[in-house]
Amino acid sequence: MSIHIIDDEVIFAELVSEMLELEGYTTTTFSSAEAYLEHMRTPDYLAPQIVISDVIMPGMSGLELIKEIRNSLPAVKIIAISGFHDHLITATDVDAALAKPFDFEQLHQIVASLHPSPCNATA
Repeated sequence: MSIHIIDDEVIFAELVSEMLELEGYTTTTFSSAEAYLEHMRTPDYLAPQIVISDVIMPGMSGLELIKEIRNSLPAVKIIAISGFHDHLITATDVDAALAKPFDFEQLHQIVASLHPSPCNATA
């Protein structure tokens, strides 16, 4: 199963990616909403099963990105993450929200509940 992670904190995104890959998920990271939208427009873009997006990022916000993803890919599951709890409350059209810092087990439980079989799913 494929998970796309969008967060301007590159080290954090890479850490989340590594942890999810240890659980059998395939991940790709992006450092901005704009970079992700640009990737979505490429001919080789394959929609993931889950998108994890930070809410507060420079430039285009994660909230704006979530709206774009939801309009283009309504079946994709979306997890909003943020260090600012108040901003998570405003995250609509998401399947789950998680406040930073979070325990990796919390994220893994949410991912597993949204798509339970990482090793048996196709990207």
